[in-house]
Amino acid sequence: MKKNNNLLSRMSMEQVSPAPRAQEQNGKVAESYYEPQDSSKWSEKDLELDEKLKEDTAALEQKRWKLSTRIINILLIAGCIYLVFLIYGVLVTEYQYDSSGEIYAQQMSVSDIRKKKNYETILVQYEQCRVLYERVLLLDYRMEAGQEEPMNLATEYEALLDEVEDLSIKTDALTVDSKYSQIRDMMVEWIRDDIAVYLQNMSASVSENDLETANKALQDKDRVYDNFSLITQNIVATGEQIRGIDLSDIRAWTPEEYIDQEINGN
Repeated sequence: MKKNNNLLSRMSMEQVSPAPRAQEQNGKVAESYYEPQDSSKWSEKDLELDEKLKEDTAALEQKRWKLSTRIINILLIAGCIYLVFLIYGVLVTEYQYDSSGEIYAQQMSVSDIRKKKNYETILVQYEQCRVLYERVLLLDYRMEAGQEEPMNLATEYEALLDEVEDLSIKTDALTVDSKYSQIRDMMVEWIRDDIAVYLQNMSASVSENDLETANKALQDKDRVYDNFSLITQNIVATGEQIRGIDLSDIRAWTPEEYIDQEINGN
């Protein structure tokens, strides 16, 4: 009976004894399951995430920079367009004085600007003729004053003939609108037939002490005055039809007023 009990006890112990090994094995399994992973693997992932974050941040900054640059370019273009309109407005606006001395703006169209430019071509040539005439007027005043040697003045009359020839060539070759061709021809005739002849006769009358030539010079002087006044009247008449042209100086100018202003300062 005891033997049987011992046998049963031994068998029970043999059946129960594997449990601790199983638990040990389970413990090893659990221990191996919770074993921490290699730290180098986490570092690589962190680097990858950090690199990805940097790339995303750089891409976002690039988008913001492109957007801000586009906005600035749009603002600059808009500013340039506005500036062009301002400049155009200044160019097409003429400021003149009215009869009371008040300044006023005169808006001009593209057609007005073209007409003004065509008129200014003949106006500039007229002003050059007037400058020549003014020099002759001053020379005449000095001659009439009698305070200088006549022979010296005769040389100056003759010297002006070179300028007359140059002005005649330029005026004759001037290209103008058809409506101003008559005025150009009048100026060419005034230069060649009036003031050039006057200068020649004045120089010769003084140099040769020739009374007959002096009388011719006096007649030439009157013709120079009359024909230039006629040219001035035509310049004013055509200029009154052009917007943006200030004719106040041309209307006010006369040989007498010029001499008075130059000599007396009035």
